[in-house]
Amino acid sequence: MDAGVLPAVGLALLAAIRRPSWRVPVLAVATLQYGLHSLNHLLDLAKAHPAWLGWFDLLTLAAATAMLAWLWRTADREVHPAGCEGHPAGRESHTAGEESHVGEETLPAGEGAR
Repeated sequence: MDAGVLPAVGLALLAAIRRPSWRVPVLAVATLQYGLHSLNHLLDLAKAHPAWLGWFDLLTLAAATAMLAWLWRTADREVHPAGCEGHPAGRESHTAGEESHVGEETLPAGEGAR
């Protein structure tokens, strides 16, 4: 890994703690970067000396990639709960005539505000 990439990813992840709008994109970039770094270690596995170090690096990077992917998915679900507009599930998960808004009281279909 380039010496400048890890601090940049780390600083972006730290900034995303206080900036919720940054979480999903920063976690996406970090997951992609760690995934590519894991692939690099997989391809260079035979060059590691001692051999156990290559496996250790690969497994720890793969574990970090999996953790980042889980955090990314969790953050994305907080931003776009299933069934809301803008989520891959889209409005198809709503039944006809229903509305759903996070944090708002919902009324049955046909009952408007009085």
